[in-house]
Order: sequence, then structure tokens, then C-alpha cells
Amino acid sequence: MKDKFLFIGIAVAIFALSCAAVPKPAVDREIWYNAINFVSGDPTLKIYQPYVAHPSVKIKATSPGDLKWISMTIPTKPGKKIKGIRVCYQLTNSRSFISQIRLAEMITPDHAVVKHDDGTDLLSTTPTCYDSIVAEYEPKASVLLELRLNFGDTADVITIGGIRVLWGD
Repeated sequence: MKDKFLFIGIAVAIFALSCAAVPKPAVDREIWYNAINFVSGDPTLKIYQPYVAHPSVKIKATSPGDLKWISMTIPTKPGKKIKGIRVCYQLTNSRSFISQIRLAEMITPDHAVVKHDDGTDLLSTTPTCYDSIVAEYEPKASVLLELRLNFGDTADVITIGGIRVLWGD
């Protein structure tokens, strides 16, 4: 009888050790941000915050052109990697569009390092979302999400909805 209990005890111990040694699968987490956090130092851009007539952020330009940037900070998570960025948007006309999605890391105010650059032109005139796949970048400092806008006409509006950051281990 003692041998039976000893065998059961050893079997339970081996099972417990084998379960503890199995690594947990990595779980990706998504965090959504509102576009109201976008800012710009470009004096030719006007960022209209949401109100009852439109629930999202609308951006217009007072002069046409490229290299018009808007930025927002992405709170970092120690030990976590950014795996993707989703930008939900709509254009009034495809001649004005989002031409780049960028993640830049900054510590000192005089230096930023680009960690992700997606030059896909986002051209949809219907509400849609675009997923930019990031090469599993683990932030070590402050992170800016930047969108480069190209305005073909001052009558056009670029509307930004939700921004999703996909985090993983």
C-alpha cells in the first residue's frame, strides 16, 4: 500500500513539474487610442477635434503639399514589443492621403530614431482600416506614432478614427 501511495506521489510530482516547464503561449494584446491625441507643429494643418456633428478627428490643410506630419505619443510597456499599428481613416478625395506611418523613438530632444517606416499610400474614400505590420520592435524610450499627410487640394479632408497598437511578448 505504501508503494502505491509513493508511486502516485511521484507521478503527481512529475506531472506538476512538466506542467510548470511548459512555457505559456505568447498572447498579443491590442490597445486602441483615439485620434484626438494627434498634434502637429505644421502651421498649414488644421486639426478639428470631434464634436456632435463628427465623432472623429478631421484634418485640413491651408496649402497643398506633402511632408505634413501629425504625431501622437504611444505609451510604452516594459518588456513588450510593438507588432502592428492599425490606422482607421477616410478621405474626401484620394488626391489627399496618408502617405507614411512611422514609429520614432526619442530620449533627448535633439535626436529621434526611426524604428518603423511604412510608405504605403492610404487612399480609401470609404471608412476603412489599414494594418501596418511592425517587425516586433521593443521600445526602449519614448515612442511617437507619426502620420505623413499629402494634401492635393485645400478642399480635401483626411478623417482619422481609431488607432490600434498590437503588443506582444
